[in-house]
Amino acid sequence: MRITERMFKFDSIRHVNSAEEESIELQKKLSSGLEVSKPSDDPLRYVTAMRFRSIVRSKEQHLRNISDARGHAENNDAAVERIRELLQRARTLLLQAGNETFTTADLRLTAKEMRQSLESLIQFGNSEGPEGKIFGGSRTRTDPFEAVRDANGDVTNVIYRGNATSTQKQIADGSLVDLNLVGSKFFQVDPDTRASSFSANFAGQTLANSGFPAGDQTGFFQLQGKRVSFNTATDSLLSVANRINEQVPEMEATVEGSLIGTATVVDASAATAATAGSVLINGVSVTIAAGASLNSMVSTINAVTGQTGVTASAAQVAGGFALQLDGGVTVDDVTPNPRSNAFQVLGVTSSASSPANLTSRNALAYRLQLATREPDQIFSHDEGSAQFLKRMGLADGTSNTPADNGAGTNTDTSLFSVFINAISDLDNGRFSNLRGDRLAEIDRGLAHVDDVSSDVAGLVKRLENTQFKEEGFILQAKEVISVNEDLDIAKAISDLRQSQLKLEAALGAASNVPVTNLLQFL
Repeated sequence: MRITERMFKFDSIRHVNSAEEESIELQKKLSSGLEVSKPSDDPLRYVTAMRFRSIVRSKEQHLRNISDARGHAENNDAAVERIRELLQRARTLLLQAGNETFTTADLRLTAKEMRQSLESLIQFGNSEGPEGKIFGGSRTRTDPFEAVRDANGDVTNVIYRGNATSTQKQIADGSLVDLNLVGSKFFQVDPDTRASSFSANFAGQTLANSGFPAGDQTGFFQLQGKRVSFNTATDSLLSVANRINEQVPEMEATVEGSLIGTATVVDASAATAATAGSVLINGVSVTIAAGASLNSMVSTINAVTGQTGVTASAAQVAGGFALQLDGGVTVDDVTPNPRSNAFQVLGVTSSASSPANLTSRNALAYRLQLATREPDQIFSHDEGSAQFLKRMGLADGTSNTPADNGAGTNTDTSLFSVFINAISDLDNGRFSNLRGDRLAEIDRGLAHVDDVSSDVAGLVKRLENTQFKEEGFILQAKEVISVNEDLDIAKAISDLRQSQLKLEAALGAASNVPVTNLLQFL
């Protein structure tokens, strides 16, 4: 093969360019300190480094969130501690005032201090943290507690206007923490209960046939933020209560009422004329023995209270005893086979069809009762124009959120109501109430505050542990990134020197390529 001068030149230039490119690449790596800075350097190592770099960014955000959460936790703890001190002072005042040695002037001075303490409690309830109101849930821009005052300016009620959802931050993968506290839970001493003003003669009869106030037949309402449907043409108080219990796990709905049979037995332990068979109580089969006594029937009914929601007892009446059934009840003593006539014998049912077959010596008035399963406020809201809760007497129909109480009865034992009731007891010299109910309520409130304080302390410890773990993840991820990206400086310097020698050799070789001119052909 003939080696031409052109081949000599091209080969020399190629070697020079290759050595120069290698030298330039090594210089870039030395200047950046990275061996892999783009996918073409090493696709697998580049992708691995990028993936772990993303992990580092995520963990660093977690650390910033942890820092924010610790600030919130410390702020919450300070607010809780101030409220605890306020309650402890109130407890001391109640102990002093409850010993009946206080004069009217002493009671007046104590009531004055309690009024100031109540104002402070409301102020603490509306206190603010780094990102808004501490006790308003996720509604952090407005005061969560609204004071209702009389003509003299004294507080008569305190209404929660926050919500039941805390603001949260992610402190680790799949791990969220609450930044603030929900005031409806923190300031509540006991579960909140509310009973409807509407009542029905028969708990199992449809609302449409029970005199329910006119309005939309179907629609929705909300309890604790959960949506519940209704149909007045098919729903009874019992079916509404069952649906609430199924769809709102935070609440317990019951039908309250009492029935006392019209028949009287002289001896509750004596045999009756009951026949052997079954009856259905709220759809649950109850077997009655032949000649069963009143007491034995009470025991049989109470054995299935958990399924029926009905409690039985032997009520003392004129001339003896009668069967009393507490709770919303329907009785079917016609369709079971064999059926028992026990309820007819005791004057609880008539020959009419269920659910309108109940008879009672007292007027029947069944009401829907709502209660939170834990200390918390009832959050109720009517949707659209249906206004089911308002018609039931469980809400006032205003646009307030949560809805204000309706015409029904409400039992709301909050820290605010404890102070309001204590002030009333002091003003009226009710010493037994001060050392009894009010003191017990303050003690339950203090226990609840201590629980919250423990939760906050536990949160701080959790944040510390999570921070340590996330910092460890970041360190490990950076080590992986370093292994995949970082340059071996000593090796790179050695390679650069070799590359420079190759470049010098290539340049030298290029300079020795023979140059052909015209004289060589003459």
